Amino acid sequence: MKTYLQLIIGFILFCLSIENVFAIDTLSAQTNEFLVQKIDSFQYDKNNTKVWKYINAYILKAKIRKDNETLFYGYKEGIFYSSDYLDKLKYADSTIFTAQKTRNNDFIIQSYLSKGLIHFQFKKFQPALENYLIAEKKLNNQSSEYISYKVIFNLALIKFHLKQFSESDVLFQKCSSFFEKNSLDVNHHVYFLNTLYYRAQILQAQQKYKRASLLNQQGLRLSQENENIYFIHYFSFSTGIDYYIENNFQQTINLLTKELNYLEKQEDFNTLSKAYFYIGKSFEKLDNFKTSIEYYEKIDQLFNQYEFLDSDLRPAYESLIDYSTKKNDYKNQLYYINQLLKLDRLTQRNFVKLSPIIQKEYDEKELLKLKKNVEFKLRFYPFLMISIFILSLISVFVIYKRFYKNNLLPRKKTISLPITDIPPEILLDISKQLDEFEVNQQFLQPTLTLSQLAKSFKTNSAYLSKIINLEKGTNFSNYINQLKINYILNLLTNSKKFHQHSISDLAELGSFTSARHFSDAFFQMTSLRPYEYIRQLKSQFNTPD
Repeated sequence: MKTYLQLIIGFILFCLSIENVFAIDTLSAQTNEFLVQKIDSFQYDKNNTKVWKYINAYILKAKIRKDNETLFYGYKEGIFYSSDYLDKLKYADSTIFTAQKTRNNDFIIQSYLSKGLIHFQFKKFQPALENYLIAEKKLNNQSSEYISYKVIFNLALIKFHLKQFSESDVLFQKCSSFFEKNSLDVNHHVYFLNTLYYRAQILQAQQKYKRASLLNQQGLRLSQENENIYFIHYFSFSTGIDYYIENNFQQTINLLTKELNYLEKQEDFNTLSKAYFYIGKSFEKLDNFKTSIEYYEKIDQLFNQYEFLDSDLRPAYESLIDYSTKKNDYKNQLYYINQLLKLDRLTQRNFVKLSPIIQKEYDEKELLKLKKNVEFKLRFYPFLMISIFILSLISVFVIYKRFYKNNLLPRKKTISLPITDIPPEILLDISKQLDEFEVNQQFLQPTLTLSQLAKSFKTNSAYLSKIINLEKGTNFSNYINQLKINYILNLLTNSKKFHQHSISDLAELGSFTSARHFSDAFFQMTSLRPYEYIRQLKSQFNTPD
């Protein structure tokens, strides 16, 4: 009986496959224009499986005619409409193979960009970068400007996600200028909007909130004028973050909640997790802790599903740990501690070239200590209920005192948007020069003063000092020291050879006046002395002493 049913099911599936093949064969007789129009009609409904009969017909027709150019575009449609990582890679490899057969260098470059983008979408940054660099190497004098700037744009994206904001912004600005000049073309216009979107996020990360808000407003207006649904939603999302920065927490909740459904349909788990985060933080600011925890739990679900989470969302887990601690919920407390440790490990693995100094409410040492404490409580709770109850009260008090009084409270910052009397055009010009100053590492001049830098910027010291305080949140001296320390951190992180340098050598490399001055500045920024930090790196990289 079982065999008989299997035969019936097999026969039905065979008939359906024959019917599907027949439909594809029939559709392949249609014109390319007809098939492309049908395929494009599904661009806002990517998960609709009906699109595949048109894609397969388009590919089949190109194969029959041995039309490699059309076949190239057919495989690109396959990449776009596939949702599975491996399926996308399969089409990407076919795109590369077909592009090479066309001997069209622009097609070859595009095919490697497409494969890099797949890796990028799934947050596999190393293979993404490898494919982008292959594309960059294949650029030549005959390459179209559009393709060249697409390569630059994608390299900027990698730097953006590695938190190298100044460097990525310089590249995005180059792209923005080119794509804006040619924005009458639909493809150029889309890339122009993309550069505005990422530049706004960079400015938010750099705490240049006014400029970020202006770019978001510009992007939203242009998206609405051109009826670009995708960017209307994404600039609305970014505007929601502007509201949060401006302490308009209810507006943040209202706007970002509206965007959740669209982000879910886009399967953009990274942006979706950020939306959950800012909604959760807004509820937290409004003292609605229970609802904020619900949104942080949604972030945890995405983290488990995709094995990736932006390190900027780390505070969500810190809040979950604190909430569990207050509730004496040791099981969840231990779970979230493990999740936070997992996030730190993945961050370290995924961002090899990212400076390991991340401002954390709980560092790894504290987490492991807390984890051990919680595991002990869980193991002996059934046997020592009364004693554990007393100990848990003491533990909660200690944890509260340690993490709230010593860590959380001092690090909370009140976001303010200072009003300045500096003319906007001067503010923008000096801000741009500061970005270039950082990228070109001009801060390594040994005896640089505020007046010298102001003179090179063709402005006065008062304006420059105000703008540094406004945009960098610190004075000139600390600003220069922070840049120098970041420079040394990058050297130490990117090359083992610097692990063997003396403190004096490192101070000289960073243009500090003395080893003591360097050590103090390093400690102020990282809470570690240089030798302690290098010892940790040696342990991490297995560098011999």
